[in-house]
Amino acid sequence: MKMMAILCLLVSVLGLVSAMPLVRLGRRHDPPATPIHLQFGLDPDGSYHCGDKIYSGHEIFLAAQYGINLLNADERRGKELYPQSFDDGTESRGIKFPSYCPANSMRYEFPLANGLPYNGGPDDTNTGDERIVFFYRNGDVGFDNHPVGSFCGIVTRKGAEADGFVLC
Repeated sequence: MKMMAILCLLVSVLGLVSAMPLVRLGRRHDPPATPIHLQFGLDPDGSYHCGDKIYSGHEIFLAAQYGINLLNADERRGKELYPQSFDDGTESRGIKFPSYCPANSMRYEFPLANGLPYNGGPDDTNTGDERIVFFYRNGDVGFDNHPVGSFCGIVTRKGAEADGFVLC
């Protein structure tokens, strides 16, 4: 009788555990790859020299798309939590962005990477020297209901003052 009770309890517990959703610890999910519109000046077929690297227009676009999709999912990547605001007095360091990229909390930076967009872990400090800078106001959408952001430029730490950037 006692053995039967233990067996019933074990079957009940196993049934509950098997009904629980599978969660993979330590694995983040990418945000949805929602298409975006990136306005102003980025040629997706072009190539851009920045610092000591060359990035395709497509790689730069993908970084902006990933960054905007992270913002919409209220997520960040890497130890520095990208995308992060890029409104920290950059004008005083000689960087002048177009007027459609004002220095406020809606102008963001996101690391550039060759190939796939940056997707650093919580301890990742290897973000490279180059960033895309884009302006995005949450809720701005185009005619097709996809997010609309503005390309402000790309920047690098190469040749900049300590903790600063220069426009590429």
